[in-house]
Amino acid sequence: KTINFVGNVESTEVMNGEIDVVVTDGFTGNMVLKTAEGIAKFVLSIIKTEIKKSIIYMLGALLLRPALKMIKLKMDSSEYGGAIFLGLNGLSIKAHGNSDSNGIKNAIKVANRFAEINFVEEQDVFQNLIGSNGSLKNPIEQMKTSIFYPNTSLPVFLHGPTGSGKSFMARKIYEFAVQEGILKPDAPFIIMNCAQYVNNIELLSSNLFGYVKGAFTGAYATTKGLLEAADGGMLFLDEVHRLNSESQEKLFVFLDQGIFRRMGESEGWHKAKVRMVMATTENLESNFLDTFLRRIPIVVQIPSLRERGEQERLQFIYHFFIEESKVLDKKMKVSGNVIEALLNHLYQGNIGDLENKIKFICATAYAKKKRKNEIDIHLEHLPEDVLKGIAEKAENKIGNYDTVEIYPNAPIQEIL
Repeated sequence: KTINFVGNVESTEVMNGEIDVVVTDGFTGNMVLKTAEGIAKFVLSIIKTEIKKSIIYMLGALLLRPALKMIKLKMDSSEYGGAIFLGLNGLSIKAHGNSDSNGIKNAIKVANRFAEINFVEEQDVFQNLIGSNGSLKNPIEQMKTSIFYPNTSLPVFLHGPTGSGKSFMARKIYEFAVQEGILKPDAPFIIMNCAQYVNNIELLSSNLFGYVKGAFTGAYATTKGLLEAADGGMLFLDEVHRLNSESQEKLFVFLDQGIFRRMGESEGWHKAKVRMVMATTENLESNFLDTFLRRIPIVVQIPSLRERGEQERLQFIYHFFIEESKVLDKKMKVSGNVIEALLNHLYQGNIGDLENKIKFICATAYAKKKRKNEIDIHLEHLPEDVLKGIAEKAENKIGNYDTVEIYPNAPIQEIL
């Protein structure tokens, strides 16, 4: 719908009925509202006073009672309840500071009315991720595609190097499914790190599929596995390349038909409705059976930190410094040299590695000046491998970035 922009207006024109929306600064807007409210009360008091002066006026007021009541309602701030705050991720109504019970009641009505029309749309869980419109745009679309597929969705493989955020993404897939109403809010999200069982494949299989009494030494009672525990929810198998061929075959049957057997069973089947997300750092073709891979139609490539590009790496650096500022409850001044050194460093552990290095940097600086309200971070606080990288790479010319001020809950865009 086309907006009819009037332009600048005088205060005398605000209430003439020709303007629907006035954009102003907080101080001026508050002055206009308080003045209008004061005038309304003043006018109502004059009407009351004048009516009481004469019996004729009082009789006339009785005839005009419906009209006078409507005027009073239109001029009474409590009848409007409150106004919505714009720009927030949620619904918030600002009521008058002097609101009575009627004002509060009407503020609740205003909130309910905005909620019914879904005035404030909830942001999906992927929207504010670093790279959601950049390096992660296609991976996010793939993950959403898998969730919206009917019944138990499509199994997903998250493939990427160590520390690139695969576990984090698995959690976001679950949160998105709950947000969209595909999973219930109390649906289970079960995590199994297969690398913990690298030296005991039987234990891995028994934990995943469950086992019956007597299936192996120590199996004193029939026990459900994680597949059954995740029924109605999501199961995330990290480092899934640790599954041997037998376990892959059993998992393939489950992915294909939704049925499985516990360890030690030779007949009968169990059923579970589970959405599967799996992650690996390894080459798919050389670590998985062809039949298993054919049952997983969506492989999401999670990029390394280096592949995320300079702008996204910079956002991660600022994000982790902000998080440390919250933990330490201190403002920080991070020198441009530190920012540039971190930006150009090659991280073997990707995002996780960067996060740990920034924790180390902040802890080192804090330990030296913990009594101060502000922490200054310079090159001397960097880990040795980052400093070594600066010395070895001639192309890393320090001096292109200014000192950055960090404080708890600072918006990244403001720092950028």
